[in-house]
Amino acid sequence: MRLRSSLLRSARWGAATVLALTALSAAAPASAQSVVGSLVSADDGAPLVDVQVVLLSMDGVPVADTRSDGEGRFELRAPSEGDYMVLLDQPGYANQLSGALSLTEAAPARLDLTVAVQRVGETGVTLDTLEGAALLQAAIADACRDEFVPAFHGILFGAIRDESTGTPIPGAGARLRWREAGIGVPPSEARAGSDDSGAYLICDAPASRTIEIRADLQGIDGEAQDVTLTAGTMRRLDLFIPLSDPSQGGNLLGRVLDSRNGNPLTGARVHLREADRDAVTNERGVFVLRDVTSGPDVITIEMLGYADQEQVIQVLGGRAQDVEIRLTTEPIELQPMLVEVRPRSWFSDRADLETRMLSGNGVIFAREDLEEFQPRVLGDVMRQVPGAQVRTTGSPMSGTWSVQFRGAANMLNQACNPVIWLDGTKLGNDPVVFREILGPEIDAVEVYRGAAEVPGEFSGGDARCGVVVVWTRRGRIIGD
Repeated sequence: MRLRSSLLRSARWGAATVLALTALSAAAPASAQSVVGSLVSADDGAPLVDVQVVLLSMDGVPVADTRSDGEGRFELRAPSEGDYMVLLDQPGYANQLSGALSLTEAAPARLDLTVAVQRVGETGVTLDTLEGAALLQAAIADACRDEFVPAFHGILFGAIRDESTGTPIPGAGARLRWREAGIGVPPSEARAGSDDSGAYLICDAPASRTIEIRADLQGIDGEAQDVTLTAGTMRRLDLFIPLSDPSQGGNLLGRVLDSRNGNPLTGARVHLREADRDAVTNERGVFVLRDVTSGPDVITIEMLGYADQEQVIQVLGGRAQDVEIRLTTEPIELQPMLVEVRPRSWFSDRADLETRMLSGNGVIFAREDLEEFQPRVLGDVMRQVPGAQVRTTGSPMSGTWSVQFRGAANMLNQACNPVIWLDGTKLGNDPVVFREILGPEIDAVEVYRGAAEVPGEFSGGDARCGVVVVWTRRGRIIGD
């Protein structure tokens, strides 16, 4: 049986106490149903000896445990046929919980696990403690207490991961779809997002019917899975997205900031150990690394007067990653870097944006600028532009907008609204867009107030009226 194993954490699911696993007798029951396997280190392939391995029922109750032998092998026997999970725990290694294993008397199930070393700052859906094995059902039940109705619902939880690498994906979505009883009733849908560690939690999944569930990110869908939940139960189900292509290189666009005030750090050295690639941050703290070999790597950041930072990063082939790193002047343990995965086409667009920021042309608002004055809609950003004449009628969210730049005019010498680009796609000059693009969606805005300021990639006859280029936090989807 081929099994994708993964890490499991109660991350951000509430502060409920995670129950300690009671040690159980390793004596084998008389029944024949069992799981046999082996444990090896991800670093060197050596067998892992004397690691605790626990057999859990699907609702998280321990039913047997053992320890791996001198060759990393183990065997666990279940009290009866059915579905079970295997949990392993060893200080210094990442705790792992398998998916469902169907154990029968016919033949043992096979489970071979490659176990990663637990490194400081390494992301993953892991347990909160490495002090012994632990159960998560109490924490999950506590987090769901206001939504979960045992007579009607089941609980789904797990990690959303990259299909090729197994890397957890923050900010992805888990999408459910099912049919209610009745002829002609349209399918119902629900959605939950993954947190910073790639974990998702659905407290009110409908019970006693077939649910289709799949993960998605930036318009990329994972393979759908069908699941049926028994009312009042919980089930762990990891979801996968074909996010990376190991045959291609990945792109990194990052910023290095001062952890105290968020100011960009110029001249910081960024080094990728495995790829043996280097970059230096520019005046805005930005660095760019193109076509980096796909796979795990160690990124090191050095800056005079600041503590060095070293963290593990998974480079996703064929994708772009937005990396934010904050350095401290004190040698203390840091939070993991923030990494956002984007469509590949987004990388070249945003890398060019950084170049345009340094050119001095136009007025450019970065994310930190927008967070300072909190615009409700795109039109509110225009009020911050020198030389912009902004007029509204009615509510800013539903009324009409007019935005014109002083001195800009069309070929008939008439005042006119600027052309708007959204995530690399030209929308035209309909001012309704100024109310339809919401402030929380916006990541950056470039404003060019006339033909003399407009960069070549946004030029054209209609650029005489000015150009507004909007980048959203979703990244570019069209044409990716």
